[in-house]
Amino acid sequence: MWSHDTAKKPAKLYSFRAAFFIVILLASGLLFGMAEGLTRLLWGDRINLQYTTRHLFQKGFYAANTNGWVPHATGSCAGARVTINALGLRGPEINLRAKEEKILLLGDSVLFGPSVEEQETIAELLRASLQACIVNAAVIGHNTSDYVEVLRYWKQKTALARAVVFLCLNDVQNDTSTVQDLTLTKNLNRLLAQLRAHSKFYMLLKNTVSDRSQVYFSHDQQFYQPHDARFQQAIKDLAVMQALCSEMNVRFDVVLLPYEYQLRNSTQPGVWSPQELLQEQVRALKINCLAIDFSSFYGSRSKELYLYADGIHLSKLGHQLVAEQVSRYLGPVGYSTKIF
Repeated sequence: MWSHDTAKKPAKLYSFRAAFFIVILLASGLLFGMAEGLTRLLWGDRINLQYTTRHLFQKGFYAANTNGWVPHATGSCAGARVTINALGLRGPEINLRAKEEKILLLGDSVLFGPSVEEQETIAELLRASLQACIVNAAVIGHNTSDYVEVLRYWKQKTALARAVVFLCLNDVQNDTSTVQDLTLTKNLNRLLAQLRAHSKFYMLLKNTVSDRSQVYFSHDQQFYQPHDARFQQAIKDLAVMQALCSEMNVRFDVVLLPYEYQLRNSTQPGVWSPQELLQEQVRALKINCLAIDFSSFYGSRSKELYLYADGIHLSKLGHQLVAEQVSRYLGPVGYSTKIF
């Protein structure tokens, strides 16, 4: 016979389990909070969070599938203040009617400069050194197909003297695939995205137990094969940009950016094969090309040029060194040179 006491036992068991779960949850939260506070106290200035203010983005700014920035918007990117001017560009206002020759910079987040203040970015350092009108069209997430659309947009908007694309190895991914999409469930990916955006302790832990720089390099390196569809499309995109610039009598240059993992493992066989293949293809298209040289930072010094726990995005020093090399390479406005 079912008794009243028998019915109470499962209820008490469930209550105990619920209370135990709540205690564990609260204890875990307390420990995580303490670890977060200690991390921020000891390494807070060194560790940057990975996020960008959402309202800065404008879908379909350049084309149906090519996003841009909301004009006059302000926000932050990995801790650095971001100001978007009236033309939808990061940086100060520019006058397109001025006689000053204009240099269009095409790039993704690396050129945009997460965690780097505006005046410390490649674009602003070039503005100062070249004394030119810099049109910084860098947008987080762009790839070679997006660069074509951005170039078309600016071709119609103003007269250009030069167009320079800063090519990162992940730019050949002309689709939405990422390392996370390939290895994680959507819910877990969302959770980790929140941790990257808000927890410096998570970034410290992640950097301690995992070499994400190697993971990203290994993932992107696989596309650098002559017959890979993504790589072929990227080369076609560069050819289209070259043709568009020729129509406008505009000089077109490609700047090749390295990954931190490549600097740290510079003597490893095949580690430079992506840049070598790119240079070969660019040379065949008769496009001016500069491969950034960070050889003085090979080995243990490689991390000085990149953000914390980030093998792609440059530090303040990285932006400075890239700007110095590009400035020397481009020379005065109106002067033409070729470096393969």
